[in-house]
Amino acid sequence: MLAAAIVVGLARGGDGDVVIRPGEVAAPAATARTGAATELVSRLGEALARGDERGAAALAPADDPRAAARLAAVARNVRALRLTDVSLRFVDQSGSLAPDGRWTATVEATWRLAGLDPRAADAEIGVRLLQRGGTLAVTGFGGAGRAPLWTTGPLTVLRGPRTLVLAQRPADARRLDALARTAVRQVAGRLDLPSTRLVVEAPGSGSALDAALAAEPGTYRQIAAVTAPVDGSPPGRAPIHVLVNPDVLNRLDRAGAQVVLTHETVHAATRAPASRAPSWLIEGFADWVALQEVRLPLRTTTARLAARIAREGLPRRLPTSADFAVDRTDLEASYEAAWQLCVTIADAAGPDALRALYDRSADGSAFAADLRRTTGLTEARLLALWRTRLGELPRASTGSGARSVPDRPAA
Repeated sequence: MLAAAIVVGLARGGDGDVVIRPGEVAAPAATARTGAATELVSRLGEALARGDERGAAALAPADDPRAAARLAAVARNVRALRLTDVSLRFVDQSGSLAPDGRWTATVEATWRLAGLDPRAADAEIGVRLLQRGGTLAVTGFGGAGRAPLWTTGPLTVLRGPRTLVLAQRPADARRLDALARTAVRQVAGRLDLPSTRLVVEAPGSGSALDAALAAEPGTYRQIAAVTAPVDGSPPGRAPIHVLVNPDVLNRLDRAGAQVVLTHETVHAATRAPASRAPSWLIEGFADWVALQEVRLPLRTTTARLAARIAREGLPRRLPTSADFAVDRTDLEASYEAAWQLCVTIADAAGPDALRALYDRSADGSAFAADLRRTTGLTEARLLALWRTRLGELPRASTGSGARSVPDRPAA
């Protein structure tokens, strides 16, 4: 280990000699802050890239063992997750310097899960710094940009043949590991995608999920899980992971939670965040796959949709993207409606036609033409068949559905 030998900064001794202080960078004035932070952040990135716990911990203030433990945990995560392409680059100061010398640096971070991610993620994150006297040290991560789960502190990491689960809480990791393994098996079989791989990230709370996705607080408060590029970049070849909201998912029973994970695995396996198909087709297709794997009565799986129809009558149009906004109070009814649309297509034209429509419409071409070409249906005919099906739904039961909250891919 090179912890004691890592030079990350200089400070002047009382006699004018240069004194090496591991973990600190000289920052005698505001004008030197950028240069000092650039060096310090670079050294932190180098320690993390090596998975060097002692080297990372040495960059914390000498009198702050908690900060040292946090940085060591992040280095440990790098090893446990087998992260490659790890680097940190100082970009700018975020906010102002606090009276106690604390401030946050905006940092460009890259990282990649070896064997799972097609390329490195690249995102701006926050690194918390402490300027004290003439020195600068690292106290942790957060406070700006995204908060990737691997930077947040100790994690439980569970790895299967085709799955990887990382969670802030051990109990969440164990539950999700079983759900993820089943979901991958179900999706690989139903969609004939034997190479399906799945990464599931479990922050410790809904607010931590918002931070991981750089979303406004409360954005995902009613969402059980989200499939999204982990760095917020356009989803072309970006690493796409499933992130769960434990505040919501942990309220579901095993069947409901499995539907959620299988639904999200469809999104991940088909790279749904990159699809330009109608939202109802993206969400309905994922439920069409997931709900084939459970045995639940229709009055349960369409309870909220039936309640909406009882209030508002049968829909007069196909769903739009606005029906799937995360802040809708009747969002689950929209998911059930989308699922029933896909069931309608599969019944009228066959499962292969539904899959062909899902694949063909991903490029954003004219949907009406794709619908006719793959299923033989016009939009008017599909709407009529769907309305007939919805009119025959049983009345809603008073019990909970397959899942009490929706999940969706990030926009």
